[in-house]
Amino acid sequence: MGVLLLFFAALWSCSSERKFDVLSGDAASLREDDRLIMINYWATWCLPCLEEMPELAEFRNEHQDIVEVYAVNYDNPTVEELRQQIEEIGVEIPALVEDPSVEFGYARPEVLPGTVVLKEGEFKEMLYG
Repeated sequence: MGVLLLFFAALWSCSSERKFDVLSGDAASLREDDRLIMINYWATWCLPCLEEMPELAEFRNEHQDIVEVYAVNYDNPTVEELRQQIEEIGVEIPALVEDPSVEFGYARPEVLPGTVVLKEGEFKEMLYG
């Protein structure tokens, strides 16, 4: 009986999707969301990144029924540092606490800003600029 319970527990844990923490306290289901997922990589030292943030927020707000946009800080700051940066810069899109690149098997962008496009949990494209 114990072996059977372990088997079903392992099966259940394999089938459940990993959720990513969002700075707001929410959790993002990047694989189960049937919308287009855009993951924007940015940094405080990247002026083009900071310039495009309001445009990304506007795009997200206008098309939230078909697309979700997340921000990922390229420098991997601590949660507290990320919170301070978000407040200082005024990022208005959900910020992921952790970079999901390993989970989805894509390379982090080589230049910033870089935006990863996912659809149905699959990497589709890397957009730059």
